[in-house]
Formats: sequence, C-alpha cells, structure tokens
Amino acid sequence: MKVSTSTKAFIGLMAAASLFVLFQAFNLHTSVELPRFLAILALTLVAARFKVSLPGLSGSMSVTLPFILVSLIQMSFAETLIITVGSVLVQSWASGRQPKPIQVLFNVCNVANAIGLAYFAIHMGRVQSYAPVAAVLVAVATTVYLLANTLCVAAVIALTESKNFFSVWQEVCLLSFPYYVVSAGLATMVLSINVYFGLESSIAVLPVAFMLFQSYRRFFRAPQKQTSAGLGMVNATAKAAVTNA
Repeated sequence: MKVSTSTKAFIGLMAAASLFVLFQAFNLHTSVELPRFLAILALTLVAARFKVSLPGLSGSMSVTLPFILVSLIQMSFAETLIITVGSVLVQSWASGRQPKPIQVLFNVCNVANAIGLAYFAIHMGRVQSYAPVAAVLVAVATTVYLLANTLCVAAVIALTESKNFFSVWQEVCLLSFPYYVVSAGLATMVLSINVYFGLESSIAVLPVAFMLFQSYRRFFRAPQKQTSAGLGMVNATAKAAVTNA
C-alpha cells in the first residue's frame, strides 16, 4: 500500500509530539520498584500476543489495555511509557510477518502520545485531587486514551485509504468501545485487589484477557463464516440452475 505525502507528514508530526512526551516522561524523577515494574511488563508483553484483526479496517487490537490502565494509575510516567511501547512492539511482530517501519513508527508514536495525554489528565491536572477514587481515575484515563488513540488511527486510515474520517472514526469506536469498557472494569478490579495483595495480583487479569481475546476473535470471524456460507449456497444454486437448463 502506497503511503501518501500527507500521511507521512501526519506521522512526522506525531513523531515530533512523541519526542516531547518521551522527554517529559524521563525528566520526571520518580522512584522505580524494579520487581513490580518487571512483573507488569512481563504480563503486558504476554497479553500483547493476543491480537485481533478488526474487520473492514487495516488495523488490529490487543488485550493489553487493562495492564496499561493499571500502570497509568499506580506507576511512573516512564514505567508506563516503556510498558505500553513494549507491548506495541511485541504486537507488531506477533503475527510473524515483517511489519513496515512506518507502521511501527505510527503505532509507537500513537500510543506514546495517548499515554502522555492520559497521564497528564489524571496526574498533572486536578482530577487526582478532586477524584481520589480509583474508578473515577480509571474512567478519565480510559476516556482520554480512547479518544487520543482512535482519532489518530482513524486519521491515518482515512489518509492512507482515502476514506471519510468521521465514518472511519465511528467504525473504530464502535468496534473498540466495548473492549475499553471491559478493560476499565478489569483495571478497577485489579486496583481494588492490589490494596490487599499488591500490584503483582494483576496476573489474575490475564485469564480474563485471554477469554476476552477469544470472544472478540470468534465474534469477528462469525460474519466471515456467514459470508462464505452464503457464497457457497449461491454457487451451488447457480450450478444447479445451469445443470437443469
């Protein structure tokens, strides 16, 4: 697929914005709990292997969001950024096919910018002061991350495939919104459990994430199977009509 000049310019702007996000993340001097960070990173990278292709769109979705949301709430900016970007890199090579460099660049910059906006919304603004409840913080982070992520994905698809931006964005949102809602619920559950068992208890989300992946994959395969069955019936009918003639 040929990438237009406007698409390259858009991705270039996203890359410039992500450099600013990277600078801000590592400019904040915060302590890092290495065992906790490595545990969440490992869980996220495993979850990144569960990837579902979105029907009708040249894009895919993994089940890493619950772990990313937990990281946004309870871990540092740099830790969250490393975890998210790492999951995107694993997802890019999960299918076994060699991805195009510009696709990897877009995916990395897109999630980096979305993480930056979500982290700023809940940590650097006044939301954390006025809404200390974990569920509210998760809801704000999920909303910001959803908008930042889907708007840029819709924009690059519209530029690359010459489609209407609002139609693409509506389709992306409809396909991904239930997953974001479920992920927000799982993240809230993990944050509640962490009070008693620690952040490493996030491993309990992995089986649920796998079941979510299986549900999405079966749901998206069903229309394809129905279409194939319908085409088979049409072909059989056409052959019968020819034979009878």
